[in-house]
Amino acid sequence: MVDNDEFRRNVPKGFQNAARAVFNRVDRERPIRLAVRAAAAALKEGGCPGLNSVVGVVAASVADGMGNRIEAHCLALDRIARECADDRAARAVRTAKALMHTPALFERYARIDPARAVAEAFIVDLIDASIFTGRLPWALNESGKETIASYHGRRREFLDELRQSENVAKLAAELVADPRGEQVKRQRAKRRDPDPRAGLDLALTAD
Repeated sequence: MVDNDEFRRNVPKGFQNAARAVFNRVDRERPIRLAVRAAAAALKEGGCPGLNSVVGVVAASVADGMGNRIEAHCLALDRIARECADDRAARAVRTAKALMHTPALFERYARIDPARAVAEAFIVDLIDASIFTGRLPWALNESGKETIASYHGRRREFLDELRQSENVAKLAAELVADPRGEQVKRQRAKRRDPDPRAGLDLALTAD
């Protein structure tokens, strides 16, 4: 039997429901809840090795002032990636480098809390790589569900919403408190119950 489910074929297990919700476009909040829940479940298994060290480098970069000694800080991050030899550590390093090279983000987050800046950006990047992955854009385009342009437009929209999410901030705080991930909580992603007043309003207007 041919598998026509583009999400099951192209998105890693655990993130498939979140990916479906992203492109469903019915509820703006549910995709975020599902995506953060999937990220939390993934982070409970191994956390983010080297996160504390990465945060330390970013904090040092903040203390030195944006742009000052940035090459030295990037070399320090590279050493962390080599020492940890872990995919998530490498992702955290890439996240930190991107943060330090983006003045707007650096100014917005790092001066307030470097740990929060790195953890939130790391989580958003993890979700991005887990949902918008592989041949998914081409598969959705071939099935007629999305064009390549609408796919990338939805991706940008979702990631912008994700960066503003309290769910991401909550998960980032848990990861900073325990980079091993053991204390990360599996966030719930309940469907919003329908408002019982909606039917009453319809009945009243019908009269």
